[in-house]
Amino acid sequence: TSPGRRRIVFRPLGTSGGSNASFTFCPEGPAAPRVLCLSNTGRVRLSATRCDGSPVVCP
Repeated sequence: TSPGRRRIVFRPLGTSGGSNASFTFCPEGPAAPRVLCLSNTGRVRLSATRCDGSPVVCP
């Protein structure tokens, strides 16, 4: 997610205020990195690419 975003709050209807967010998971070993994508509507999906479709790059 963006560096300035400290938390994600879900509203009573399930939406998340603010902008979209993503969380990148870079496991050790042979497992492939994954990204958790969160949309403003509250939809969460797990992806093998970044939320915009570009490749995941782990540090």
